[in-house]
Amino acid sequence: MGFDPVIEWVIKPYMAAKRTRSIDFCKGLNRSLLPRIAGGPEAINKYIGENFPYHSDPWGGLYDVYVDPRCLHWAKENNCLPWYPNDCDDYACMAYQLLIESGHDSTKVHLNNLLISNIWDIPKNHVICTFEHNDQIGVIDTCTASWGMVKWFENNTYAPASIKEFYGHRDVYNVQYAYLYEDQYPFNK
Repeated sequence: MGFDPVIEWVIKPYMAAKRTRSIDFCKGLNRSLLPRIAGGPEAINKYIGENFPYHSDPWGGLYDVYVDPRCLHWAKENNCLPWYPNDCDDYACMAYQLLIESGHDSTKVHLNNLLISNIWDIPKNHVICTFEHNDQIGVIDTCTASWGMVKWFENNTYAPASIKEFYGHRDVYNVQYAYLYEDQYPFNK
């Protein structure tokens, strides 16, 4: 992909600010060690779906942050989850961290943002965790957690387009995603 002014001048600075905001947001929060989930990606997806109910970021997502998975796990253990945001980016971070801790190669696990062409329409931004597994690309996110199964795509050059098309389909979000942007995981691994 060549130079894209939207990515370079808007998205990258916004995502850098979001990572900083996220680290600041989690500084004073308690943490606990994440469990090791046996059974691979499907078991991780099931664990997230069964243990972490969806909760929007503060002010309906206008204050957009990632929450450290260790903070969310502590909140679950101490019956405090209703007080913590837990939306698509938090599911993706949880999946990212659990996949790596279960032995997945960290170079093959990614946080990705699906962005529509109208970047100011923030609620249509969606964060997913993508990973390579058995010659396929798997996705774990709020949708897969609610479905109880990982969404799989062929691992080829068409995978990003297939992912954008699938999540833009009217049965999922009914928008046309223009970008699949990889973000950096904001917390210490």
